[in-house]
Amino acid sequence: MSGYFRVRYSEDFALLDTRVQKVWFAVLSIALLSYPFFADALWLDLANQVLLASIGAVALVAGTAALRRSPPRPASPSLAAAQAAPELVPAAAAARDAAEATEAEELGGPARAALRRAQLQVTAGDARGAEKTLLPLLAQAGLPRRDLSHAMRLLGSAEARRGHPKSAVEWYRKSLRLTDDAAERERVVRIIQHLAHQSRPTAADP
Repeated sequence: MSGYFRVRYSEDFALLDTRVQKVWFAVLSIALLSYPFFADALWLDLANQVLLASIGAVALVAGTAALRRSPPRPASPSLAAAQAAPELVPAAAAARDAAEATEAEELGGPARAALRRAQLQVTAGDARGAEKTLLPLLAQAGLPRRDLSHAMRLLGSAEARRGHPKSAVEWYRKSLRLTDDAAERERVVRIIQHLAHQSRPTAADP
């Protein structure tokens, strides 16, 4: 049995395995180094273009491979909200309000139960029923600021579902005056911007 066999670890990492490969590599290197001294201007320019094209191709392949190996980055919440359709923004707000209403109901109290009931009505698409539940709640005296703000946000969601973006913006703005949390204020501002853009008349409108 004859042939070339690797017997050391360093031979596995060698670019040139056999003596024939090393000899031909040396010949090619000498030819490339001596090429500029014997080639005229035309062939030298063609060689430069081939070299630049080869470098660009290698860089493109390496960049594509790196992009395939890197995991996709999740979109930020603000970017996802900006890319969402305007009609989906009130629905997203209603989903978050549902979590707040669930937490509120756990604390007890008829006002918190009314908020939970109104949230379920908004989620089910019963905007009129939600308004009937929330308007008497807003008329109560001594209601905490957080509950007032939450009820106004729910009314804004109900108006948006009924197709009344201007009225929805008014309720969200009233809620914004009573909202102390910075993250919640930012979320309400984004909703107001989407609804204001939705209610803005187009050039085709009379």
